[in-house]
Amino acid sequence: MFQLKNDFENVKNIVDKIAEIKTAIKKKLGELKEIHADLIKTNDSKKIFLICLESFHFQYKAMIFDSDNLQRNFLLLSNRTFCDYTSLYNLLQKMFEDYKIDIPTATVHPVYNDLDPYCEYKMEDINLVHDNSVELIMCLICKLRENENTVSKYKVKSKSGIRIANFINTLEYDNNILRDQIELYINYCGFFQSTQHKYFNKLLEKIKALQDDIDEDIKFHETQLDDTPIEEHDEIIQANGDQAVSQWTTNPLILTHPVHYDPTSSETKDPLVGSKDLTGANTLTDNNWGIAFEELGKEDEDKEDDESKSPINKKKNKKNKK
Repeated sequence: MFQLKNDFENVKNIVDKIAEIKTAIKKKLGELKEIHADLIKTNDSKKIFLICLESFHFQYKAMIFDSDNLQRNFLLLSNRTFCDYTSLYNLLQKMFEDYKIDIPTATVHPVYNDLDPYCEYKMEDINLVHDNSVELIMCLICKLRENENTVSKYKVKSKSGIRIANFINTLEYDNNILRDQIELYINYCGFFQSTQHKYFNKLLEKIKALQDDIDEDIKFHETQLDDTPIEEHDEIIQANGDQAVSQWTTNPLILTHPVHYDPTSSETKDPLVGSKDLTGANTLTDNNWGIAFEELGKEDEDKEDDESKSPINKKKNKKNKK
């Protein structure tokens, strides 16, 4: 009987793991639903936006579909588990009536509904009907031991010359039947537990695979820039090394990392490679980004003016005027 209780605890542990993963999947799908609803709410000004968001909605629906199928499978297995132990309990109850034994079960479990194979039964109800069935088996074992003690007493009396051999044989026959029935129902219970362990373990592997697929597709990353307000004049600059990292700047210059530039110094500071001496280079600081770009613009204008003042360019300009 200890083995039966231990095996049932193993089944319960698997069911608890399934319930835990189901909760995690449900939470993540709930977050996806909120994101989709927020996108629809904030981008309903144009129909084209809603059409573009249909792919996201289908992604969510596909995950919900897989999750619902596994949930339906779980309900089917839970329902069948409750059905198995209820059937076993009914068989044991019939035996108690035949042997005129009072049923000691104090807590009554719910009645099984044959018409609804997907009716949800809580693990507490399954645990209750299992414990009630095991308790009845224990009572039958106690009854068998009492009958065996009674047969032993009658055998002692038969030695005094009382002719009760056929009566003793009949009692032993009844005890053998009771013993076989107890063994049969113990085997029933063991078979139920082995098949339940197999089915629930397969379901656990499936639901783990679904969780892995969802986690692989959907990764929620939060950075310090998530709460930064976006202005109209801002432009998104992505680093080449990491597609998930974005930088906000008011200047349309794409850099993999910022270079510090100072107009009064001949030293350029790169945060990745350190400082190096570049003649004519300026150091760009947090306070003079705009100044640096203005300096670069002035250099280009001066260069164009010098080219226009050269003798060759002057001749070309005269010819163009003619």
